[in-house]
Amino acid sequence: MLHIAAIELHATGRHELVRRLNALVETASSTPHLIPPISIRPVAPEEAAFVHAPEVVIVGPLICEESPDSLRRFRSLFPDAHIIGMINETADQLGRAEALASRGVNELMNVLISSVQFMQRIIVLNRSLATSRRGKLILVDGAKGGVGASSVAAGLGEILALRGQSTVLVDLDNETQDLSRFLGARPFLNDTLQLILNQQSPLTEENMTQALVQVGDDAAPFWIAPPAMTPYATISPANPTGKSLLAFLQMIDTEHDYTVIDMAHAGPDLRMSLIRGADTVIIVTNGVPSTLHSAAHKTMAIKSIHGDLSRVRLLENGAPHSLPSTILRSELAKMTGTGPEQWFPSAIPHSRAVAYWPGSLSTPASIGCKKTRKTFEAVGSHLIDGNALGATAVTAEGAHQPTNRLGEILAMTRRALTANRDALAVPALTYTPSADARPISPPPSGNPQTRTQPAFKPS
Repeated sequence: MLHIAAIELHATGRHELVRRLNALVETASSTPHLIPPISIRPVAPEEAAFVHAPEVVIVGPLICEESPDSLRRFRSLFPDAHIIGMINETADQLGRAEALASRGVNELMNVLISSVQFMQRIIVLNRSLATSRRGKLILVDGAKGGVGASSVAAGLGEILALRGQSTVLVDLDNETQDLSRFLGARPFLNDTLQLILNQQSPLTEENMTQALVQVGDDAAPFWIAPPAMTPYATISPANPTGKSLLAFLQMIDTEHDYTVIDMAHAGPDLRMSLIRGADTVIIVTNGVPSTLHSAAHKTMAIKSIHGDLSRVRLLENGAPHSLPSTILRSELAKMTGTGPEQWFPSAIPHSRAVAYWPGSLSTPASIGCKKTRKTFEAVGSHLIDGNALGATAVTAEGAHQPTNRLGEILAMTRRALTANRDALAVPALTYTPSADARPISPPPSGNPQTRTQPAFKPS
């Protein structure tokens, strides 16, 4: 939330200044996902000493013309704020700019500024202020339902916490609350967050703390924000509920090292706003052919928002009866232009223990096999240390020589069909016995052996 304090001399002037600023914001509401959440509060000059420090201070034209010396007091009260002075059309623009700048004003804005120009400045200003925040926002999204995005979010959150990083999981599934229930985070529905979204309770650090539930050991810096009752699929940044939710997430991001959000149940407008502010977007996919187009679609959607794939990371979650990693990655590369730098080198191996994750009150990083934990640790190390992703693909558990051979056959079949050749001309998968292989001797003549008959004669 970008907190703006509108300061003017008289109550009438403050009312007019706030009305004008709200009109500029509402005019640009046709693209709500591009507008950061904004809170505009009228402040009298004598009340400035008792106001929580805002990020932006907009001073009205009456103060800039009749009481410019009071700007020095605002600068001392809000040393880290960006102060904008609104001025009327005057002849001596350069002289007025010099006088206001010497008193602590960072920027001047004409009262006749258009909505587009105003929002351009707000967006750039909000982005520059966000660079000084403390935490990192990690989004975990599945190529489609059932690929394991929730399990990846839980396991990644635990690994980050074990590395000493203050981590908060955010559950957006208000229908079943799977992530909260699997981790035993009671209450499963977040009443405190619901009051904040309804604007019945103020967004303070104390209320934010009450909306979080400790996961596991009390000494571990690992929390989860259970979902509110409001369906997240209907939340938009254009309405007050969406603005309150984004402000809540921004406060978490400021107070903690990592915020990990399971994106499965986010609506389109909320999803786009979160992707715009995310440091990393992890798309969980697997080798099931039906996930290829979904993974490609979500990857290209993120590329259209950021202009490139620098924030996209693809993570393979092993599944039985799926394509080999080499084919999965090559096909996605053809459809999206992704390279090895977008993939985490190791795939999460398929583990039977993780299949029983629901109700275990732990995360897949703890109950999975050793390779599962090592993969989660590698992903966490990359996010914390910024290690470059390797170009060598490590396939899931069990994807050894037979699977690689199957991948070669599938690749040859695809090339044959592309070249309009007969698919029957593709070499068949053959078995070549080794040199020391011994033929199996035929059974002796007589009655054939069965399961109920012994393989030898009793003495």
